[in-house]
Amino acid sequence: MLRGHEDAVDAVAISPDNHWLVTASADHTARLWDLRAKDPAANPVVLRGHEDTVNAVGISTDNHRLVTASADQTARLWDLTAEDHSANPVVLRGHEDTVSAVGISPNNHWLVTASADQTARLWDLTSKDPAASSVVLRGHEGAVDAVAISPDNHWLVTASVDRTARLWDLTAKNPAASPVVLRGHEKEVSAVAISPDNHWLLTGSQDQTARLWPLQINDLIELARVTVGRNFSVDEWQLYFPGQPYHQTFAQYQGQTTKYASIPNMATDFQRHIGQANAKNFFSHLTPTKKLDS
Repeated sequence: MLRGHEDAVDAVAISPDNHWLVTASADHTARLWDLRAKDPAANPVVLRGHEDTVNAVGISTDNHRLVTASADQTARLWDLTAEDHSANPVVLRGHEDTVSAVGISPNNHWLVTASADQTARLWDLTSKDPAASSVVLRGHEGAVDAVAISPDNHWLVTASVDRTARLWDLTAKNPAASPVVLRGHEKEVSAVAISPDNHWLLTGSQDQTARLWPLQINDLIELARVTVGRNFSVDEWQLYFPGQPYHQTFAQYQGQTTKYASIPNMATDFQRHIGQANAKNFFSHLTPTKKLDS
């Protein structure tokens, strides 16, 4: 049993090399426990400096950095390669409310922090001073409570009390520009995960549902293309695929018909991919060029 904290333990993580276990607490501290020691419970390294509850922790895939996030509106970067792990953390300031979630990209380029101030922030871990500046991701209309980064380092997803999740392209020149907004949940989106093959995004909500979204945007575009049976107008494209460059897709498939045998089959598949509310809105706006048997 690992003892020492003086209040609730709210978050834990284990380093990829199985060396360190970190615990985060409402006692304003985090603790590092050495899993290679004869007795891991003995002599933890106490990480002090936060002035409020430590809500979240994360460790980089290269095992070099630990990040802690707090209700004191800051995150802190700790050097796991230093002789004294508790010395001289890099303090990341800028959020205006509780920092509730963190994530580090698998390539150790980006650190993301999410906050009750309705924003997420990207910090460049490859820069000489990661605290010098951050990319602010705006658009949510409620606290951002969960984040995930795809294994291929392409996508960041943020989840919010505003009932939406947003996809941010980490390969873009400006990752803050034109996120893809995922709508459909009827209450707070409180959890997110991305499949190891980078194909699926999973969102979980207080509305008692989870939703699967195709993370490869071309899959969704192709699904919509065969559903409507024609090219999208520019306005339709911008409505359903914000941030994605417009192009015609139907010309590549001349002579082919829709893959769906019936409207119910088509509706069921589309609903599974983008949710009932989005599917209903989609079908109410778009009219196929060919009439399908119902």
